Amino acid sequence: MAVPRVVPQPSDFNDLQCQTYLERQERERDQGRWRKFLEFARQKDEAASVRRLLVELKAQAQPEGQFGGRSAVEWLTWAEQWLENFDPLLRWPESLYRNLGDVQARP
Repeated sequence: MAVPRVVPQPSDFNDLQCQTYLERQERERDQGRWRKFLEFARQKDEAASVRRLLVELKAQAQPEGQFGGRSAVEWLTWAEQWLENFDPLLRWPESLYRNLGDVQARP
């Protein structure tokens, strides 16, 4: 059975310890936000790559038949739908900023 982790509260410390604790929490939160921002940058690059692939695939004649229960056109539509949810630029900017603001320091 897992033992619940006790998260220290600012009232558990003297003034200097409290200040140090709060500063560390802010640094950790800031570092987490930067990691999240880098994640968005990687997602944007990956989304751009997927978008280029979709353009190239659409420029070609699509094969007939079913592939895993879907036609080639259905697979393209499937990829476009995933891309809409994956690309941070399509959720830009409010969702991106909200996600950055929601990052918390590790307890």
